[in-house]
Amino acid sequence: MHLPVRQARIAVLARRVAAIVAARVRQAAVTAVAPVRRAAIAAVHAHRAAIAAVHAHRAAVLAAAHAPAEDSAEVRTPVVDSVAEADDQAVEVRADNMFYRVENIPDTQTMQAVVAELLPLVPLQRREKALRYKHLHGQYCCLRAWKLLHELLTEHAYLPAAFPLSELTYTEDAFGKPSLSAAVFFSISHTKNAIAVAIDRQPVGIDIEATASAKRLADAHFLERTMSAAERQQIAAAPDPAIAFTELWTRKEALVKARGTGLNELGAIPTLLEQAQDCTILTFHTEDYACSVAMLQEQ
Repeated sequence: MHLPVRQARIAVLARRVAAIVAARVRQAAVTAVAPVRRAAIAAVHAHRAAIAAVHAHRAAVLAAAHAPAEDSAEVRTPVVDSVAEADDQAVEVRADNMFYRVENIPDTQTMQAVVAELLPLVPLQRREKALRYKHLHGQYCCLRAWKLLHELLTEHAYLPAAFPLSELTYTEDAFGKPSLSAAVFFSISHTKNAIAVAIDRQPVGIDIEATASAKRLADAHFLERTMSAAERQQIAAAPDPAIAFTELWTRKEALVKARGTGLNELGAIPTLLEQAQDCTILTFHTEDYACSVAMLQEQ
């Protein structure tokens, strides 16, 4: 056999061997990663199971505390009051046709697994929004909040139980307030610690904020721009001024979201809650955050 021909055949054989070796290396890598991925998904399911157990307990307690009287089931009385403290993984509250759920942010590994799971399942509209976040926390909150919204809507018969997550799209009005239809409203908020989602037959707004820092509370100019004189006195006299401030701030943010017209339409920030006569506002807090949900009175 001529030497050049033999060398060419050897080269072809070598390339084939290299391709086979590379394929086996890739397969070994996939096999090694698979148990890790399965463990992450199992952790997600375990996390959800724990949350479901918390929901059953907390929903019964809090729904009983806030259910309207039997003789006024169709009326929402304007209330601005602290509702309850929460220290579990999640809490769900019901008031008339409104439901809201708050869920703590999990560890990094769980967030990665949830993002990988939900990214191909949500509608394109939500997927594009999630991918605009450059960090894992933002992507997780964007996707998980949409899954929580879907769970609330299907669990409480706002949508059929089999309604696919991929078809859960929304529209926005001239002020950017989102809604699913003329009869279904929702609101989403998240902070570094948790995600909050609310649904209602009437316009609804939810806000969750990390507990204010001592630096913010020490800024007298900031307090004057955001709180009325009575509210500043209330904060100063509170056992925990940081929690008191954060609760008031989330109430204002929730009211703005429920109204859907923006701060410019509502007027000065310090007096926002004076305009809440036609709105029910529920609030609870933990050591890490405060959450408020505002519901407009039925028209």
